Amino acid sequence: MPGQDLDRLFSPRAVAVVGASTNADSPGHDYVRALREFGFEGEVYPINPRADEVAGYRAYPALGDVPGAVDLVICCIPA
Repeated sequence: MPGQDLDRLFSPRAVAVVGASTNADSPGHDYVRALREFGFEGEVYPINPRADEVAGYRAYPALGDVPGAVDLVICCIPA
């Protein structure tokens, strides 16, 4: 059913932030922090190959390293 496909976009259970950053002034850090501050209850997977943790969440070096399914990816890498 087409409506079910949109559920993952508008009500994700897991979000990955590609380009998540330890730099508190970067958009990649802001998205991860906002997910926590606004009470997102699903899994948050910061993706950063040079960080162990971003905004209190364990970071993963690549999207393929995330242990679970991801419903939504936020891309914060420069063009």
